[in-house]
Amino acid sequence: MLLCGCEPQTVNLVTPRIPSELLEPVPVPDRQTDTLRDIGLLIVDYDEALGEANSKIEATAEIMRRFSEKVEGLE
Repeated sequence: MLLCGCEPQTVNLVTPRIPSELLEPVPVPDRQTDTLRDIGLLIVDYDEALGEANSKIEATAEIMRRFSEKVEGLE
């Protein structure tokens, strides 16, 4: 019964705040492809969508990295 006099410990859960726009999926490009020019433009659309998706992943990873550093600093 050594712990009878101890006060209960409070645990505060801390979570990172990730903006909702980073959690929204990037839409698949949708373009009519009747000509070779249209196909070329669709490739550009896909490249832009990939860039947007990758930037969201990188931003989320940076938020998580900073959060991990804060948590490690609390220990």
